[in-house]
Amino acid sequence: MNKAIQIFGKRRRLVALLIPLAIAVCFRFWGISWGAPERVDLHPDEAKYVISHAEAVSWSDPDPKFLNYPSFLCYSTALLNGLLTRVGVVHEDWQIYLVGRSITAMYGSLTCVVVFLLAEALGTSLLGAFLSALWVSLLPLHVWESHVAVTDVMMTFWVMVTLYASVRLIHHTRPRDFIFVGLALGLAVGS
Repeated sequence: MNKAIQIFGKRRRLVALLIPLAIAVCFRFWGISWGAPERVDLHPDEAKYVISHAEAVSWSDPDPKFLNYPSFLCYSTALLNGLLTRVGVVHEDWQIYLVGRSITAMYGSLTCVVVFLLAEALGTSLLGAFLSALWVSLLPLHVWESHVAVTDVMMTFWVMVTLYASVRLIHHTRPRDFIFVGLALGLAVGS
């Protein structure tokens, strides 16, 4: 009987995590191709600060030639776009916008998972963790920013990972936990 209760508890937790995640994925990927292919330049930061510099990155010259914004999204977009071009998924130049937007939407969706874990680590109930993740999945500005290839959403994800890892340090002080916090903080700053 105890085993059945444990399995039910794990399934409840999984369902409480998957519902906000599914909502987040739907809201962030729905309409991600807005403006494409004719007007992909509708968000000025996307075209000016991310995509144009991601297009400039290559193996022979990895410098995005722009360091006013963190460059992790530029490099991620350039790398994934190059890979998808080689395997034949990306055929036209404007599709790099969809690649960058998809990366941003993925990070936006995964932020819900990290917020759920952070709420649990802070000692809230399963309902509290569920509502925290649900709020992030529905947050209008986060949903909007997840539709464009800009650095804000990726940075928010890594900041949340850093907070989660820092809260875990209260309970675990192993060297790998400190390394995890440092890596997450570095990725937050680089995003």
